[in-house]
Amino acid sequence: MKLSRALKEKNRLKAEIGKLQSRIGENNVWVDSHPAKYDASKEAARLNETINELIELKTKIFVATNPIRKKIEQSAQLKAHITFLRGLDCDDSETLDREYTPQGVVNVKVKKHATLDRVTLDSTIDACEKTIQRLQDEVDEFNAVTDI
Repeated sequence: MKLSRALKEKNRLKAEIGKLQSRIGENNVWVDSHPAKYDASKEAARLNETINELIELKTKIFVATNPIRKKIEQSAQLKAHITFLRGLDCDDSETLDREYTPQGVVNVKVKKHATLDRVTLDSTIDACEKTIQRLQDEVDEFNAVTDI
């Protein structure tokens, strides 16, 4: 099986695990007037089999992706960095702040100054996104030709 197919199979197994967990949760306890639609013990056995299948597949994927691990990690870190950069306040502005004096609370105007401006942040984000795209293309090519 090609790595690209294995990754799709991994997602399918994860979805199946979620479905089985829901069935077990909904059918584990019932009342006489409303019997369970599914046998929770049979679903639990299927869940255990599916979990074991997922573990085996994820282990094979991990081993197979070792040659591109750095690219995968770099992409993940760049995505986290982009999230951080998008959350930065980068606007120069005036705001009111409270100052406590012996006479009481006084509102004072405070000027805020951003060290990194929006243009700088956007430029950095664009560069990160281009790098992520290049890395993803390389990972996709690897996944298409690598057997597990």
